[in-house]
Amino acid sequence: RRHAALEIRLAHFEIFEHGRSASLVLVPETSTEGAIEALQRDLEAVFPSCREQSSRGAYRPHLTVGKLPSAEEARRWKTELESSWEPLTIVVNEVALLARRDEEPFAARVRLPLGPGLGDGDAALLEALEARSGGCRAFVLGSTALLGADRPQHSDLDVLLVGSRPRQAVLVDLGEAMGAAWVRHIDGRFPLLQMCVNGTKLDVQYCCSNRGPEQPASWPASECEAGSGVAALKDVATLQNRILEGFGLRGWHRYQQGLLCVKCWARSRCIDSNALGYLGGISW
Repeated sequence: RRHAALEIRLAHFEIFEHGRSASLVLVPETSTEGAIEALQRDLEAVFPSCREQSSRGAYRPHLTVGKLPSAEEARRWKTELESSWEPLTIVVNEVALLARRDEEPFAARVRLPLGPGLGDGDAALLEALEARSGGCRAFVLGSTALLGADRPQHSDLDVLLVGSRPRQAVLVDLGEAMGAAWVRHIDGRFPLLQMCVNGTKLDVQYCCSNRGPEQPASWPASECEAGSGVAALKDVATLQNRILEGFGLRGWHRYQQGLLCVKCWARSRCIDSNALGYLGGISW
């Protein structure tokens, strides 16, 4: 959730020497310095048994082109490839868990989309919700899912919690455990828990599910409790994927800038409140 999609440029070859052999690799460049290294550190913390990359010293991001029997052979191939190589730019918006069984080749067994790139404060709030809700998973909705760390401070933090306990029990526990300045339970077609924690107003929906670890965005919304929250996750994922595929990371950033402008325009005219009969923030 702290790591957003990133753009990687593959332009430069390097040689990694391993005693009697050598690897020819492409070294990625990113618009945000250290983005890949930060992502690798956080993934290693989640999967502590997967430390091969950092166990041999500082992790260096790279894409292996080939393993050669000697450094001299690697240098020859480096010179040949550099003469015709055209830099390649790609957008990365997911990570894959590679594994193999017995003698099978490695394959991507699980794919996990990168998140919205939340700021530390919002990420900490989601972690607190998960810790105090008895093992639920928390997903941001609305403009936070689209803007990440650029969420305006006056905006609500919309959250979908997914867990196996009954909704009422989870929301009551959260209302008591989060140290909120105020708490409001809203019943109706889409029950909500509203509260203010450390100056941030949270709107929390809950989905009771035993579907396992897959992302709620892949579930049929019509079959889910809190189906509106699941549908919102699917909408955000679809929107982001289409923009990234068609216009790249620059196009996604332009969309975010446009969204911020529209939200500010609606707020300055006081027409962004559902309570007053207008479209809410995410509708804008």
